[in-house]
Amino acid sequence: MQPPKYQINPPVKPRLPGAEPRTGSPNTTDTTDKSIDRDYDFSTPIASTGKLTVRERIRTVDTDKLIASCPTDTAPYALAESTHYRVQICSGEYDPQLPKYYIGQAKDGSGELRITSADLDEARQLVFKNGDYTYTLYRDSARPEQNNAYLEIYMPNGKSYAEALFYLYE
Repeated sequence: MQPPKYQINPPVKPRLPGAEPRTGSPNTTDTTDKSIDRDYDFSTPIASTGKLTVRERIRTVDTDKLIASCPTDTAPYALAESTHYRVQICSGEYDPQLPKYYIGQAKDGSGELRITSADLDEARQLVFKNGDYTYTLYRDSARPEQNNAYLEIYMPNGKSYAEALFYLYE
C-alpha cells in the first residue's frame, strides 16, 4: 500500500470558538481510546456555513460535484466536503449498498488518494485503511440532525484529527 499523497495538517491554533477536543470514535474497529483533535464540537455550527453538517441523499447530488467517475459497474455511495478535503465513496461492483472505493482530494491541489477496501465490515462503517493511515467518515446515525459528521484521520504516530463535514450526501 502507498502512503497518502497529501499532507494531513492539524488545525491552526488558536482553536475556533466552540471547538473542543473529543476522544475516540465509536465508528472505528480500533478499541484503544485515542484522543482526537476536532476542528468543531459535535453540536457547533460550522463557521463557513452557519449550520451543522447538511445531509442529503446521494441521488440528489449534481454529478458535476463528484471528484471523479466511479469504477466500472459501481455507483456513487457518498460525497462529503470539509475545510481541507473532499471525499467520494463509490459502491462495490453491482452492489450499490456496499461501499468499497475511497477517493480523497486535498482542496489545495496537493494530491489525491484512492483506496480500495479489502475489508467489507470496515467499508460498511466507511472506514478505509491505507498502510498505517485510517480514514473514516463518522456520521453518528443516532442523532444526525443534531450533530456534525466528520472526516476522521488516524495517523501512524498515534495522533488523530477530524474535520467537520460541510455536507454529506449518502
